[in-house]
Amino acid sequence: MNISLNNFLTTNFKKDKLKKPLFYNFEYGLRINLQSNYEFESDSYFKECIDRSLLIFENTFEPNDNILVVINISQNKRKKISKNNFIFSQIKNLNYRSVYFKKYSNHHNSELKLCIQANIQSSTKHINYFKLIEALIHRDFPNKIPRITDDLIFVNLDKKIIFKIYDDRGLDVVSKTIETLEPIYKKYNEWILDYDRVKIDHVFNIKK
Repeated sequence: MNISLNNFLTTNFKKDKLKKPLFYNFEYGLRINLQSNYEFESDSYFKECIDRSLLIFENTFEPNDNILVVINISQNKRKKISKNNFIFSQIKNLNYRSVYFKKYSNHHNSELKLCIQANIQSSTKHINYFKLIEALIHRDFPNKIPRITDDLIFVNLDKKIIFKIYDDRGLDVVSKTIETLEPIYKKYNEWILDYDRVKIDHVFNIKK
């Protein structure tokens, strides 16, 4: 049985939709800084952004976990999500007919936008997440390939985790329980975004 993002959010977080930014709209979350001291836009810079993302991802998604890949696009850009979409091509044995599509309205900067959402249920081992993460890191760099400019979210249905890279600067990971995120908080503490460190430290320390 396929699970939509809305069903997942309603059941586990008592929310009917995701709001940006992810970190500020959930009780338990981490905001990770992906940038390093390497020269901006150098090969080493992008490699470090990708490597950090992969480590966080692989500490929250195991090979056999059931996951939901969520794509959001504005209809101002496209009327539909093509079968040849790059994201679809990175999911093994994807049956296009099994993809759950939904149209919705979104207010952004006081402007009403019509959007399309695609929910794809799979497992971590069937998703080429390296390529997808690489493409998300390249979001703001038109000369870099592969590149994704659509909104892409990974949802771990088993561990009740939501993971989103917003661009090369950082990522948000939120969870239903603080215990799920605590190992990442401890292991990768130096990568926590300094701007939100006080808030994050308070949440994790108060639960001790």
